[in-house]
Amino acid sequence: MTANVALTDTFDQWRVKTNELIVGTQADGMANIIKTTDTTNSTSNTTGSIITAGGIGVTKSAHIGGNLKVWGDVTTVGDTTISGNLTFGDASTDQVTFSADINSNMIPNANLTFNVGNTLNQWANTYTGHLAVTQKTDSGKSAVTVTSTDVDQIGISVVASQTTADVLDIAADAVTTAKVIDITADALTTGSALYIDDNSAITGVGGTRNTVDILQNNAAALAATALKVQSDGGITGITLDKNYTDVAAATVTGLHVDFDRTVPGSGTATFTDIGINLDVNAAGLGTTTTTGLDIDVVGATTGTHTAVGLDVAVGSADTNYALITSGGNVGIGVAAPASVLHVAGTVQVGVDDTGHDVKFFGATTGQYMLWDESADELALTLDSKLSFWDAAGGENIVASSDGHLEVNAGTTLDITAPTVDINASTGITLDGSILSTVTVGVNDAGHDVTFYGDAAGALAMWDTSADSLLVRGATADAAGSTGRIVLQTAQVGVADGDILGRVDFQAPLETQGGDGALVSASIWAEADATFTATVNNTELVFATATNDAVVEGMRLDSGGQLGIGTATPAYGLDVQGTVGITGATTQIGAVTVGVDNTGHDVKFFGATASQYMLWNQATDELVLALDGKLSFWDQGGGENIIAASDGALGINAGTTLTL
Repeated sequence: MTANVALTDTFDQWRVKTNELIVGTQADGMANIIKTTDTTNSTSNTTGSIITAGGIGVTKSAHIGGNLKVWGDVTTVGDTTISGNLTFGDASTDQVTFSADINSNMIPNANLTFNVGNTLNQWANTYTGHLAVTQKTDSGKSAVTVTSTDVDQIGISVVASQTTADVLDIAADAVTTAKVIDITADALTTGSALYIDDNSAITGVGGTRNTVDILQNNAAALAATALKVQSDGGITGITLDKNYTDVAAATVTGLHVDFDRTVPGSGTATFTDIGINLDVNAAGLGTTTTTGLDIDVVGATTGTHTAVGLDVAVGSADTNYALITSGGNVGIGVAAPASVLHVAGTVQVGVDDTGHDVKFFGATTGQYMLWDESADELALTLDSKLSFWDAAGGENIVASSDGHLEVNAGTTLDITAPTVDINASTGITLDGSILSTVTVGVNDAGHDVTFYGDAAGALAMWDTSADSLLVRGATADAAGSTGRIVLQTAQVGVADGDILGRVDFQAPLETQGGDGALVSASIWAEADATFTATVNNTELVFATATNDAVVEGMRLDSGGQLGIGTATPAYGLDVQGTVGITGATTQIGAVTVGVDNTGHDVKFFGATASQYMLWNQATDELVLALDGKLSFWDQGGGENIIAASDGALGINAGTTLTL
């Protein structure tokens, strides 16, 4: 050593220093206090050029050209910079504890080589201000993989405080045939694969707010579907459960479909626009009921509530169809419709004072039934029939030609009314029996009435111009051509004194009244013996009145008598009571209203207030209100039935009325 050294400590005889070996206190001298040229490397804490059993205190910096190996803890006071590689521990039991914050990036020196944690030792929590995961093009695995094994804890939980920014934003503009979000949940019982709970009271700023928005807005993606739900298991594909309890007035909608297609700038392409396309295909080996659309609307039990099952409004097109059905029956109010349109309930077309035309076409050209609301008239065109009792039966009303109306019955035609008024300008033909009072014409304006017999020329006629009743025989020969009037009794055991027939003569309208209005003359046939198989003795009695009741005036003992006005008329002419005679919708397929023994009212309103046609199911009756007409052959023609006023019913024909 070539420095000036001051030795102030005491050495023993072996020169062992008991304190500091060397203390450099002089300002002059060499800069190297201790220096050794020995190059022995240290392989332990007992080998090397300098060996000390104690510690080493270094006030200034220390530079080590080789490796540094420390047995024990290393504490660094101040910043530590390691220029080379850094290895912590040499066994998995070694630990690294950071009491300080990390103030730099942590970047691995090899791509896709090192992990943070492993499947056995995992980090409890990771806190980051921003987590960026960049998948390398050659990674060969997912950018982010979350394996959640705690069965009763949430796999990924996001607690977001965003107000105007998106919480989860996925930009997958490069995806072509893959799925942007792929969820599989093969063990679900009562859980859901996707659950969204929107409990926000905010209705939206500047408009409505949507819980879920799905936007498919590329006009060129003609075959793209915005939302597709495929359910291959379970009995329900989509359930929409809408509940609204707010008391504020609002229009509440369970399902709202807004389909708009703007008019293109050019071109004449054919478009088929469908708001909702429902395609149901079902098959089964047992009993299968397939329903395309099931609408169940239940109104409120309190307050005033109008429940509408289906509200269809169509307009603004060249041709508008509210509903088109094919391939099945339509049932309204009935679960199993028996015809193309089966309505179990009241059917109404229009409202009072505002009706609509309804026409039913037949199988023959030009044949239809029309309720003409403008004319308040039900028209059966051409020779369409109004049939009763059964279809195509003999009980019907039909116009066999223009101006010719027929009322047909298989056996009997009954007309029941206090007065039957028939107005015929030319003639009335009756073929059959009349079992009530008949009045033809009015006072001072009568009409001819003719009753034909089976033989040619035989007839009985009231000649209104002659004010006479004519009875004419057949034209075959002189013996059979005489006119004949026969009075018969219905007695099955005729006794002596029985009146078999009687004719009375009277002036009942005599203004003086009294005896002048009594029966003035009578003719009757009276049995002169009890009738047997070989006895029919009869007298013909003519009675006249003299200031009192009639008294017998003439009696004939021949076999046929004529009696009128007797207490017990016995022969052919017996007049009792009064008889008066006076002269569309479109549907393809059958229409059934109600079922046998359970019908429903059907009402057709016309263009005039209180004018309508009603099938009253309670009374099994077809009603044409007020003076609504029942027309035949052609609409608005002269062949009709009409009530001119309350209690007065009219049957009209253009030329001929056949009963």
